[in-house]
Amino acid sequence: MLTDGNRSSGVSAQFTRVAGEFPDRVALRFLSGDGTVTERTYAQLVAERDPVAAALAAEFAPGDRALLLLPPTGPQFVAAFLGCVHAGLVAVPVPLPASGRLNRAGDRLAGIVADCDPVVALVADAAGLPPGVLPDAVRPLALDTLPPAPATGLPDRAPDEIAFLQYSSGSTGTPKAVCNTHDAVLRQVDQLNAMWGFPEPIHVAGWLPLYHDMGMLQQALLPLLTGGTATMMSPATFAADPARWLRAASTYRANWIAGPDFGFARCVEAVPAAEAATLDLGAIRYVANGAEPIREQTVRRFAAHFAAAGLPPRR
Repeated sequence: MLTDGNRSSGVSAQFTRVAGEFPDRVALRFLSGDGTVTERTYAQLVAERDPVAAALAAEFAPGDRALLLLPPTGPQFVAAFLGCVHAGLVAVPVPLPASGRLNRAGDRLAGIVADCDPVVALVADAAGLPPGVLPDAVRPLALDTLPPAPATGLPDRAPDEIAFLQYSSGSTGTPKAVCNTHDAVLRQVDQLNAMWGFPEPIHVAGWLPLYHDMGMLQQALLPLLTGGTATMMSPATFAADPARWLRAASTYRANWIAGPDFGFARCVEAVPAAEAATLDLGAIRYVANGAEPIREQTVRRFAAHFAAAGLPPRR
């Protein structure tokens, strides 16, 4: 449980405390589509966070908006997000348009830029940014150009300061922002952690993009702010082979899986019963189905289909 004292000092301070307590524990594991597995310990994430925070704090003011125009999951996105909140900027996670503004993602980004007035956009590399994506007033900051640097002397954030903006999909109109304060984020993490009720650290396996609210909160912040592990893959990797999600949960002994209803339905459709029986899902303690309407049929079918893999019965 997070104490009132922990909640009073913000998301970044909580992550720093956890990283100091478990520096060598695997904080993040990313499975790419080609089978490559990339891991980061808490100490390594701090080392990747700090150059981002130092660069932002040197040139921008607390409260400025920073777009995260990055691949939707993985260590780089997490380090950039943590660097933003550590420097006191407001992180704005957004989908990266494939090219310019001539697609839906580009239109959505244009609406977000007009709404939140960002001053900087964190990108993987300047050359890889599609032309025409950003207005001239928004400066791109390429993460691959940042030298190693400690981020020292940065103050803790006040509970009522905004940590990040989460924008709606914009499918029914202009994207709308939800302001997530440091206090609100830590309270949500605390509530989820209180639901856990088991002695082992939380280990979440998921594939949602981190610009999605469920992806950011349950897949990343919940484990990272409580000393757990986040095992993740991109939505494209999941879509190409839904079984990869559950293979990852089996291989790395995840105890919490989270996703939308259609993801669980796809696993039932895509994973043959014979393959399901080869998995070991016995470590799973919590299955979070959300972010869209939950179908009882999906819940029942998923539980029955993967019972042979040791998936514990519904409580």
